[in-house]
Amino acid sequence: MPMPLRAVLKWRISTLAGFEGGTKIYVNTISPWDVRDRAVARLRELAREGALSERVTVGQ
Repeated sequence: MPMPLRAVLKWRISTLAGFEGGTKIYVNTISPWDVRDRAVARLRELAREGALSERVTVGQ
């Protein structure tokens, strides 16, 4: 039976600040919407190039 897989991508855009490694509090320098736009654009490129399975669907 086919089972959909949902992947969560964590994209590290910036270098870590000194306190982030010890405190596990990370500062995001890019909004979640900008990350989505960049990731979806790249996934669509990969799909057009045939690098992704035909069964993979790319949202928005």
